[in-house]
Amino acid sequence: MTERSSHAASLAAEKQELRRRLRAAREALPRETVEARSSDAAARLLALDLRGVRTIALYAGRRGELDPSVAAPALRARGLHTVYPRVTGEKTLSFHVADETALAAAPFDLLEPAASAAPSPSIDAFVVPGVAYTEAGERLGQGAGYYDATLSASPSALRIGYAHDEQLVPSLPTDAHDQRVDIVVTPTRHIPCAPRPGVLSGAQP
Repeated sequence: MTERSSHAASLAAEKQELRRRLRAAREALPRETVEARSSDAAARLLALDLRGVRTIALYAGRRGELDPSVAAPALRARGLHTVYPRVTGEKTLSFHVADETALAAAPFDLLEPAASAAPSPSIDAFVVPGVAYTEAGERLGQGAGYYDATLSASPSALRIGYAHDEQLVPSLPTDAHDQRVDIVVTPTRHIPCAPRPGVLSGAQP
């Protein structure tokens, strides 16, 4: 094994151990706790200055994740389009205009819009699921690379990480393809991260 491949294997193992530990802690949270925290995080999301955002990508929380779809009715009341992802291929997501009450069970224990749902307009902001974040905006995803590929293809869109406070860590092992977020929202605070060139400004309370 070369030094480069050995480093890559070590990095992958470190990521997997972090995922195992943090997923277990998240999934052990009582449902009532997750629901209460989801409401608190939704209030913080809605308090952000999202002027200039016309379409925002959300997701349906699962396995103890905070659920940003709680904020969807209020976002639509402000005139925003809310869109949700479908898995359409290897590391490929398509986004569709949808009401969260119409999402259906899909592979990987996901809830997705119907394939017949209207395709998304251009997306201005993504609320991004993750296993862990740092205050600098580094993100540890689920490991399949779907959101890294999606965010890489939309570099100017605002990226909002969404996580329990316990998912914030001092540092993360990262690869060149790992995508950063611009702000992290938790049930108790929002954390502006290092700015990226060309990203929609604002998103401050």
